[in-house]
Amino acid sequence: MVSHGNSTKLLPFLNKVVVISGSSMGIGQALAIELAQSGAHVVLNGRDAERLKHTKNESFKIGLAT
Repeated sequence: MVSHGNSTKLLPFLNKVVVISGSSMGIGQALAIELAQSGAHVVLNGRDAERLKHTKNESFKIGLAT
């Protein structure tokens, strides 16, 4: 559990490593960002390097490290 102010939020993926195939777009991309927000260490994987860079950059913009 991680405490944020007065509320306590359960983060089931905190410090877990998650590998997502197809994380460069669509459902895979959304899942990668969602899991990173839940505390997971996300490994991005896909066929299109430019789209993977975009996913990584979008994650960094919202304060996530992938």
